[in-house]
Amino acid sequence: ARAEDARTMPPTDMAQTGHSADCVCRAQGRTFAVGESACLRTAAGARVALCGMVLNNTSWQVTERSCPES
Repeated sequence: ARAEDARTMPPTDMAQTGHSADCVCRAQGRTFAVGESACLRTAAGARVALCGMVLNNTSWQVTERSCPES
């Protein structure tokens, strides 16, 4: 491969996952990796939310599922 090809290739971890290793969501004083879930308070009550990517930014995607009772 030519030298300039190597400069345009994303690092291995980005090529495999599609995002940088430091992309995280934050909630309740903790960090969550992309793909992890957390229980977040919403206007509809506590709901399970998934950490995901939206337009190159991490974002919580709230589901309709209620959080499990503990």
